[in-house]
Amino acid sequence: MDLGELVGRLRRGGLDPTAEEVADAVWLARWIPSDRTPTGAPGDPADPGGDTAPGAGGTHQAAPAGSDPGPGSGAPDAGAPGLAPGPGPVSLYTPGPRAGRPRGGSANAGPAFPVRAPAAAALPGLLGLQRALRPLRHYTATTTRPAADGRLDEDATAERSAMSGVLCPVLRPSERRRVDIQLLMDAGPAMAVWERMVEELRQACQQSGVFRDVQVHQLYDAGDGGPPLVGTTTGPGGRTRLRPADQFHDPTGRRLTLVVSDCVGPLWQQGRAQRLIHQWPRSSPLAVVQPLPPRLWARTALPAEPGLLVRAAGSGGRTAFVPDEEPWEPVEATARPVPVLTPTPEAFASWARLLSDHGGSTVRGWAAWAADDEPAGPAARD
Repeated sequence: MDLGELVGRLRRGGLDPTAEEVADAVWLARWIPSDRTPTGAPGDPADPGGDTAPGAGGTHQAAPAGSDPGPGSGAPDAGAPGLAPGPGPVSLYTPGPRAGRPRGGSANAGPAFPVRAPAAAALPGLLGLQRALRPLRHYTATTTRPAADGRLDEDATAERSAMSGVLCPVLRPSERRRVDIQLLMDAGPAMAVWERMVEELRQACQQSGVFRDVQVHQLYDAGDGGPPLVGTTTGPGGRTRLRPADQFHDPTGRRLTLVVSDCVGPLWQQGRAQRLIHQWPRSSPLAVVQPLPPRLWARTALPAEPGLLVRAAGSGGRTAFVPDEEPWEPVEATARPVPVLTPTPEAFASWARLLSDHGGSTVRGWAAWAADDEPAGPAARD
């Protein structure tokens, strides 16, 4: 088959390869091991000459079984750069009793066994992400007063009672508790490709040593047009328990919430996810983790824009946002700015710095506006 016929067959099959791709395929086909035995016929790859007379010095003779091909043979050298020995890149063969086993990877090369290869990480720089979360050790919920742990301070009680003449027990203030975090993963159909990223994000939060408790929940569509439901998968059988989202609120501000979503599912197209975010307690910090690149955010149901994120002193998780450019349409007075994070250490580091200060901190980042009366978009297609 000549080159023109090869290209014609590829195009009839729906492929349109470039000249470079065709050249790579032809070169690779020369080195792919074949199960057939070389015949020495003219034009055969095992006979580079093709027109050499029998018995001449340039004739290629097939090596006998069990022998090691010499350096002048047509068999590919396994030690050559760019060539991989063995029957394939995901299997290995064990050497047999014969010392002169061919290294070309033929069918009788020996028994093969599968080899596990590590998969590529979904999040770039897991160690950097863990370090970016460490400033959250200094996070404090400024809307809550230090609680007492229930232990009696005998010296302070005796002193106060002696001064006032009335027995007044004094409890010791509680020590700083580590903050909790919960990941709410959108259970929309397009989010199946990001499950590994959510699992790695959970591992990064758990291994950072910052959070006392790390939980992962799913955000489900109720199906009746009502608010989204939050599901938790528990038990060996993987049973999912659905509960209203307001049961996962934490007015004390001791639990952080990350909503992981590409913001293109039915919950976002119909505006119900935006209303859920808007109704989230202002004292409980919340952010959206967007796995899509920022250049695609304008096409989602939660478009974000760059600007300055400001956390005012004494406002708990309440965050103000100053966009870099004036919006095309006026923002509603009741709209709530929500930080939008890319799954990178830099974005999480900025968010952690914003929350770790006691107030008045300003960082650069992205944010989106969530309104209580978010209009429903076009119905999502199946």
